Amino acid sequence: MVYRRPVNRNYYYKAGAIGRSIDIEILIVLQDNETEDEEKLWRELILERVTKSADACLTALNIMTSPNMSKGVYIDDVIDRVIQFTKFHLQNTLYPQYDPVYRIDPHGSVMAKHHEENRFHSRGGSSKAKRAKYSSHKQRIIVMLYNRVCDIVSNMAELLEIQLLTDTTILQVSSMGITPFFVENVSELQLCGIKLVTAVFSRYEKHRQLILEEMFASLAKLPTSKRSLRNFRLNSSDMDGEPLFIQMVTALVLQLIQCVVHLPTTEKDSNTVDDDGDKKVDQDVLITNSYETAMRTAQNFLSVFLKKCGSKQGEEDYRPLFENFVQDLLSTVNKPEWPAAELLLSLLGRLLVRSFITDILVSIEASCF
Repeated sequence: MVYRRPVNRNYYYKAGAIGRSIDIEILIVLQDNETEDEEKLWRELILERVTKSADACLTALNIMTSPNMSKGVYIDDVIDRVIQFTKFHLQNTLYPQYDPVYRIDPHGSVMAKHHEENRFHSRGGSSKAKRAKYSSHKQRIIVMLYNRVCDIVSNMAELLEIQLLTDTTILQVSSMGITPFFVENVSELQLCGIKLVTAVFSRYEKHRQLILEEMFASLAKLPTSKRSLRNFRLNSSDMDGEPLFIQMVTALVLQLIQCVVHLPTTEKDSNTVDDDGDKKVDQDVLITNSYETAMRTAQNFLSVFLKKCGSKQGEEDYRPLFENFVQDLLSTVNKPEWPAAELLLSLLGRLLVRSFITDILVSIEASCF
């Protein structure tokens, strides 16, 4: 359906929902002569329609994640439309509302090819100045949409545990789960993102490297303000009884490393035998292989992170980010729920010693000539 209203500037809005009966495409052309109050009311009307679309998405996911559902309810087209709807409104509605860096200058270019350039800025003064002006006050309809999207992301993680999806869909799901970690003031969405990305990482082995690469590509966009630096609360306190917090991205990395380790759940599983009387799976081998996979994942992450710290790329300095990461590891080490912290610190020590020895050998060889 198309609405044309005379208001004071051009504005384009598109909202997609799921199912043939609830597909919505809204094009608003706002021109001259209406007041700001009228424009605000019009936007609220559009956001209300978008919220109803979010309810439709959530309803579909609730049906799919219900127990003992028929395979016929897992319709690929519906799942893809839910993902498209969620990604669109994360990038164009919610991120700009919660993080000023993602806002597009209304007087600047709004061509699609410039959107990404306008959303993300360098870690210099422009982004810090924008985030300094952040206001926590939000319209009720925006908060409602935010809560719906959090539920959608969480339910999508549950769906991944039930139904295998195509590689194309998994790529979209991974991107949807990773982007919130580089946006400020969306800690609830980041918690849902941890659940979603961990589900993909655990079940889809060939997507693991792609997920790590996407994380590294966006590391420079990590929030740096003290207000948004550490929002993940640990189940422990410091010596003064104050709760401990770590970065959301650190919690994500630890969860990704831990989720690849699979343990036998019951004694019955450990002693299952086939028709010939032999164990179907050697559980010791399974555990060892899982641990080695976790080791490789951790070493891969640390190696790339250290490499980025050693070579300054433009204005991006990864050393403060790495320092924050190590501080988080020290806060979580020896905590029963975070065994990957000790693994990462142990590997980090080996990598640093190896790098130090290599530098010494290079210096000795250079001095000999």
